[in-house]
Amino acid sequence: MTDSQNTDFQSILQQGEIELDKNHLDKAEELLRRAVELDPSSGRALNKLGVAMIRGGRKAEAKRCFEQAVLADERHAPAYSNLGNLYREEGNLDRAVELYEKAIRVDPEFPTAYHNLGVVLKQQGKVGASVDHLKKAAKLQRSYTKDDLKKVPKKQRVIAYAVLTGIIASILFFLLKAYRG
Repeated sequence: MTDSQNTDFQSILQQGEIELDKNHLDKAEELLRRAVELDPSSGRALNKLGVAMIRGGRKAEAKRCFEQAVLADERHAPAYSNLGNLYREEGNLDRAVELYEKAIRVDPEFPTAYHNLGVVLKQQGKVGASVDHLKKAAKLQRSYTKDDLKKVPKKQRVIAYAVLTGIIASILFFLLKAYRG
């Protein structure tokens, strides 16, 4: 890929991600498909296209995108986690656990994989392990959030800290509820 093509790819991928964040699924899918055409080996583009498919209710197509994403880039943790979510929804909890664990192996700092693994472990009745993974997810998420908040003006940071405190309180409530029964 030439520098010009790489610039086009990055721009199209970023636009697709913005449209996906806005939940403009048709436009996001169009842009993400173009990004995949420009770079079929981009696990990130394939994963984001899969996310667009999921949001559009097209699970089979999403699954193919996630599978292609991990084949294209075996270090792309979000694709493993998203694929694990699909297996969890299908009731294949053991396969979901394998995929979440793979996501953690390729990116030990990816909080979503720890969270998802904690949820599945709770479903499997492994409450202690579930709590450990949920705590790790919360710790990693706080770390990411604090780094992100340093870039935000002080007034907005105060609001964000209040929201974060609410989220942490909710997680602690869930953990206490899980331990009590």
